[in-house]
Amino acid sequence: MVEEKLLPFLNNEDKPSPGTFSLDNIKKIMKEVGNPHLGIKTIHVAGTNGKGSVVQFLGHIFHTAGYRTGCYTSPHLKTIHERIQINGTQVSDFELENLIDTIIDILRKRSLRATYFDILTAAAFMYFKKKDIDIAIIETGLGGRLDSTNIIKPLLSIITSISFDHMEFLGDTLTDIAEEKAGVIKAGSPVITCNTENSVNTILETAARQQGVSFHVIGKDFAISEAASSSEFTSFTYQNMRKGCKYECSIISPVTIQTLNAGTALYAVENLFDEYPRLKNLNLSEAISTAKLVGRFFHFCGAPFLLFDPAHNEAGLISLYDSLSSVYKGKNIISVITMMKEKNTHSMIEIAAQSSEMIFYLLLEDKRNYSPDISDPRFHRILSEEDLQILAEEIQKVSYEDTIVIFTGSFRIFETAEKISDLLSPGKFGG
Repeated sequence: MVEEKLLPFLNNEDKPSPGTFSLDNIKKIMKEVGNPHLGIKTIHVAGTNGKGSVVQFLGHIFHTAGYRTGCYTSPHLKTIHERIQINGTQVSDFELENLIDTIIDILRKRSLRATYFDILTAAAFMYFKKKDIDIAIIETGLGGRLDSTNIIKPLLSIITSISFDHMEFLGDTLTDIAEEKAGVIKAGSPVITCNTENSVNTILETAARQQGVSFHVIGKDFAISEAASSSEFTSFTYQNMRKGCKYECSIISPVTIQTLNAGTALYAVENLFDEYPRLKNLNLSEAISTAKLVGRFFHFCGAPFLLFDPAHNEAGLISLYDSLSSVYKGKNIISVITMMKEKNTHSMIEIAAQSSEMIFYLLLEDKRNYSPDISDPRFHRILSEEDLQILAEEIQKVSYEDTIVIFTGSFRIFETAEKISDLLSPGKFGG
């Protein structure tokens, strides 16, 4: 029912031009409901890759310390309710529907236009205010400066890794993209980044200086070293150079790049000790070791060995395949991918092809989905969502003990991976 009500606002298929984006409508909606976003304390997380993981790490730490913690993320894996959570519990269908009804009623009465993301963002702020949370960790959508979430006045602004993605909205160069992401930087909100690209950090630091706020960067203010991964965990050394403290940590992920996101979350938490004193008494090393990253490098089943990761741009795929080759040395990789057509599809397919023994492409019932040339030799087969039984049988044929099957390219392939895992479960055609 919630999805049906939002369907008229789902403008992903016919995107407006970048010049038509504005924060005016979301601000008007918020004013109509009493500006709840200004009545809650927030942390703002922007970036290209890793921002969702930083939100999950932060949410877990604050919750562990006993704070009522809201998290707003996107996109979702299965249901829209995943985007709005308090202490790991998703907003109920009843509550979300009521919030959306209220917002749609305002749009009609005031003759306002809004996007799908505007409405969900407004619903999240209203929900968090109603539930009297202690902290809300807010992830941007695709941008920064004109992102619907960029109406808050956060305690901190965090900017994760910046790379090429959503170029049709953010610009064709890394400089353009960084300037758009830097739009979340505001007076009164110190900035923390785990970027390692000097040209990007120069832009972010300049924006922070213009806003009169401190700029904290990995390698100078905090550091990660000695990262070592196994099939389930990664250990690393975290150091806060400003405070002169260092301690050993581990995370439930074999992906070493996640240590940068974990370290960024740790540093952010340490900078909020005065605002949230219970954090001081928390064993941060122990707290972050129990954080589970939902939907990242997710293992479904072991025979065949199925994994899902939502890497949806070039940088994400490079990191994913590097992690696969590091964690599962000597294993053959079979990739099942799907992509949105606005992505750099040729480059993404090349990255997958260089690391995969075989690639299956999955066509989704989505106008945004990329439809490859059926004669593209890089694909073993191109299948639709109606062909899942065939895909399961194909995977069964080519999977051996030394094979890893990775579903990737988009968050939207998660449910397919889940269905394939069910089809390949013990008792299904010899699986």
